Amino acid sequence: MLASEEAPVLAVLLSGDSVSPRLRTKAWLWVNLLSIDAPLVAVAWQVWFAQCFDVPLAPLSVLALALTVWMIYATDRLLDVRRSEVPLLTERHRFHKKHAQSISIAVVFCLGALVPITILLRPVLLRDGLMLSAVVALYFALVHVLPTALSRWCPKEMAVGIVFALGAGLAPWSRMQRPEPLIVPLVLFAFLCWLNCAAIEVWEGAPSGQRSSGSPHPLTLWLTRWIRLLSVLTATAGALLLSLSKEHVVFAPVVLSALAFTWLDGERERLPADALRVLADVPLLSPLVLLLLGMR
Repeated sequence: MLASEEAPVLAVLLSGDSVSPRLRTKAWLWVNLLSIDAPLVAVAWQVWFAQCFDVPLAPLSVLALALTVWMIYATDRLLDVRRSEVPLLTERHRFHKKHAQSISIAVVFCLGALVPITILLRPVLLRDGLMLSAVVALYFALVHVLPTALSRWCPKEMAVGIVFALGAGLAPWSRMQRPEPLIVPLVLFAFLCWLNCAAIEVWEGAPSGQRSSGSPHPLTLWLTRWIRLLSVLTATAGALLLSLSKEHVVFAPVVLSALAFTWLDGERERLPADALRVLADVPLLSPLVLLLLGMR
């Protein structure tokens, strides 16, 4: 039997226990603690892209993306907390430290489930997915083994935004006869992901003035300093493409997400730190809202 410090995550949820007493009244924080928010964003954009360009999307492709994104985020957080001397300044890092064994087992099960799923994927999607997996492996090596090497080339937040967007667009791209129309929406989505990652990196360290990953990259600091202006410019670009582009509807969530980031940056000083961390991902869920409303 596992020690109490390593109780399975499911048992913790069922028992009503939590990482700290204040989380017992904030069930919505579990979305972030359990790394569910990132897979939800990725799948929402994947399905949106597929529907906008009328390409079939196999359920296995959706499942593979959700499992892969969850596994990457959970593994990244486990690697962040692997050293006990690193200060754990965020609730999700403290959660992953406390339940490291249970989450590690879940990651292994997730990897095991992905093996038969990937075998059933179309060869072209499997090939592209393996290439992107190699990029992710390189990212892990640079961030967790040679962190200064990555910072020489670009901020890690930029790398995450680009890889995340490519992962979400991979299945629709592989299905399109002419995938070129997907390039601009993917670029704008990648930029929104970069904004999201940069905002989280800077906003989380603001209350304490400390962070476990060192000082943010200068480009990350610049991006968050001008996040409201950049969001307005992104929304404007999306609105122009929405009215002028042949594939106009695909840009609708870009406009909504950018406007949401504009509002969130204006309100962040009045929001609690834990609420701000969860809300930072909400603007990227705009495709889910549009899909639920039947728009495509």
